[in-house]
Amino acid sequence: MAKILFLAHRLPFPPDKGDKIRAFHMIRRLAARHEVWLGAPIDDRTDLSRFDPVALGCVESMCPRLGPGRRAFNMASALLGGDALSIARFRHPDLTRWIQQILQETRPDLVVLYSSALGEPLLGLLPDGVPLLVDFVDADAAKWTTYAAASPWPLSWLFRREARKLTAFESDLLSRTVAALLVSDAERQVMASMQPKWVAKLEAMANGVDLEAFPPAPLADGQLIVMCGRMDYLANVDGARWFAKEVFPLIREQAPAAVFRIVGAAPTGIVRALARLPGVEVTGAVPNVWPHLAQARVVVAPLRFARGIQNKVLEGMAAARPVVATSAALEGLKAAPGREVLMADEPAAFAEAVLQVLEGRAHPDLGGRGREFVERQHQWDVQLRRLEDLVERLTATRSGETAAEPGRDGIGDRQGEAAPSPDHDLVSGIGRVDVGHAI
Repeated sequence: MAKILFLAHRLPFPPDKGDKIRAFHMIRRLAARHEVWLGAPIDDRTDLSRFDPVALGCVESMCPRLGPGRRAFNMASALLGGDALSIARFRHPDLTRWIQQILQETRPDLVVLYSSALGEPLLGLLPDGVPLLVDFVDADAAKWTTYAAASPWPLSWLFRREARKLTAFESDLLSRTVAALLVSDAERQVMASMQPKWVAKLEAMANGVDLEAFPPAPLADGQLIVMCGRMDYLANVDGARWFAKEVFPLIREQAPAAVFRIVGAAPTGIVRALARLPGVEVTGAVPNVWPHLAQARVVVAPLRFARGIQNKVLEGMAAARPVVATSAALEGLKAAPGREVLMADEPAAFAEAVLQVLEGRAHPDLGGRGREFVERQHQWDVQLRRLEDLVERLTATRSGETAAEPGRDGIGDRQGEAAPSPDHDLVSGIGRVDVGHAI
């Protein structure tokens, strides 16, 4: 057993969106074998009422509320002070003090940082000799460069600034890092091109899918087309608008009964306005996306720019739905276009691929092949073995050195014993949650 401090840029609970899902499964896997302390701000007030520390199995959780006022102040200060906005956004003094306390008093064997966004405190507080594992997930600086190229001034200036500042910050962070993860080989290569000095530290660990939560559904009748994803994310907003305005009208010419349903929380005004178009529906937040996937004849991922592996694609394939996606949405996946998924980038080609499914011209087992691909390549159990091996390698020496130190005779020092499964009553007793308040 090792003592692990896990820091995430937002509370990974409930696991209802991409970044939360990956962190949630990482923490659960680590907590089953080690003692885990979790530090993560809450930037969505509804998450606090649903947070269950027992479900995560952490020894202690520090989750200060990061309200919109503090976030705005943080980013305004960063803009004036020359810092990266995406780093400053998650600053919270209570969390910084708690991190310092855990590092000094608990003396963890390993710090796991999920996303570079919460890495700022570590640059000044991480003690020498404590290994740091960073899961960057995506090469975010490259995302800002892409946004800059697609945006008018002054947003293009702001996004280029963010790419430059974030690249410099992540270089400093990598200098303190023992190993770093990216969500795919493609993202690892992008990060390597941006951080060539640290390429030897970069490794890939893909996302998985909860196959029980997304069981295969029987072939659906009708002509429902579904797109899932959080609808205040720029890439999703752009993709939904592009499909609704440039692709869907071409589909309706051949299939007038077709319906395009946009499923996802926090739809922006641009997304909500799409519901005024013929045949377009916008659901907003839903308790479970699987029923919508099960009703769909085809699932689309019309993202024109994206980073990493798209959970919306994996979930559609897991539900055995035929998926039509752009090349950007499939980046990082090894699914075979034409066999396990259909791929198109231009409006006419994308519309034709969707029509192939709606009209029964696509391979009848396209959805089944997609499900088989996910089962082979993207089960969480398979992916998280890589994390376990890496953590074991990083903590082996550290745990051996600290086990003999005075005051280190607790549960985390029983080297060589099998890690017990978390007992519900025990975790309820020790799973303390500290919650701060917004300014």
